[in-house]
Amino acid sequence: MKPIPAHKFNLSTAAKIAARAELSETTEPMVLTLPYLLPGLNGDNGLIRMHWAKRKELSDYVEFDIQRQAKGKFVSPVWVAYYRYYSGRAMDWDNAAASFKLVGDAIVSEIGRAHV
Repeated sequence: MKPIPAHKFNLSTAAKIAARAELSETTEPMVLTLPYLLPGLNGDNGLIRMHWAKRKELSDYVEFDIQRQAKGKFVSPVWVAYYRYYSGRAMDWDNAAASFKLVGDAIVSEIGRAHV
């Protein structure tokens, strides 16, 4: 959880933090599965070289998949364990970590949608 600046911390903030911690301890783990591999940073189809419109399309697809599975059940803060399975050659660790970018953005978007 992000530290809260002292000037913004008050009793209602403390109550919200306590409620979140209590809720997160009692909430069942949620497993989200994406049945496809997301691109890493490098390579011909990597996120760095991908056209912005194609990246947006892929981002929207991942976000839709996360929304469909989560159904507004995210509670902030969220703990994420990201497992990436391969059928061929595995990526190095920094490319595998970069492939989480689209999933992380979709989770943040879904949390914002659930608390509006």
